[in-house]
Amino acid sequence: MTPGSIRELLLGPGLSLVDDPGVHRGKTGGMDKGLFLRAGERLCAGESAGIGLPVLRAGRRTVFPACRETRFVDDRTVVKTFHMEKTLRWRMGRVKAPLLLADALGLLADGYMKFPAFQQALLGVRGTLFALLRMSSFLETGEHHGTCTVISQACPGGLLLRVDGSRLDGQGGLILLNELQGELFSRLRLGRAVREGREIPAWRKSSFAHSLESPLLGLGVALAPGPDCTPEDYRLFCGREVGRMLDWAGMALTCRNPVFSYRVRFFGTGQPKGQAQGAVKENGGAGAKAWFRSGSLSGGA
Repeated sequence: MTPGSIRELLLGPGLSLVDDPGVHRGKTGGMDKGLFLRAGERLCAGESAGIGLPVLRAGRRTVFPACRETRFVDDRTVVKTFHMEKTLRWRMGRVKAPLLLADALGLLADGYMKFPAFQQALLGVRGTLFALLRMSSFLETGEHHGTCTVISQACPGGLLLRVDGSRLDGQGGLILLNELQGELFSRLRLGRAVREGREIPAWRKSSFAHSLESPLLGLGVALAPGPDCTPEDYRLFCGREVGRMLDWAGMALTCRNPVFSYRVRFFGTGQPKGQAQGAVKENGGAGAKAWFRSGSLSGGA
């Protein structure tokens, strides 16, 4: 683990998950984050929420977390405790927009998610309008909806996450976000079908058979059920957005149980391309290159 406020869980040569409170970019700039993937010297964060970040869908609004405690139990395990109490607000220039605007944008986003074929075109329209209206987002502390604890443990093949949402208040659906940098993770594999770059919708229904890949890094990521649940207990979604204030690709899941677990698997997809190969070589030498070629994290999770 590195000294100071930035600490990490080592997964293998040249690969780790980093807790870095200083990463703030784009639309999610004011939000506390999960763990970020580091491959070689490259932090694969972008504007993403990171891995293992809980959000709560309460009615028409999404409640975002404030991380109240991060505790490294040992060099393989980190415990993060989140208070679910942040709401998304908007500014037009320097003027704070009414909460009704956030509700309206939320309804538009819900409709937008139902039409994957039009999402990239609508994303371009969104970017143009936001630039013209000088719109920016921020998070504001609102009603407290309880706490959620996420325990992340490095294991063979990736990461095991144990989630305790039993202390959440009222009605709402708990969603676990697992996001990486969208510019890097530009391929979605759906069994035999493959979507590249802008062909990937912002969100679509997914399954444990699907994966995201980075051709540049020669690295893939997928989710898997935890030991205490069956695949039927989960609902999965995947997607990618790269645009104005957006740079993420990820997989999200919900579970019918308030206390559950799931795995994040990392695996090699082939020789990393271009500068990523150099970065891996700097960090891990020949051993890291061999690890990427062999895909040695693909099993055991």
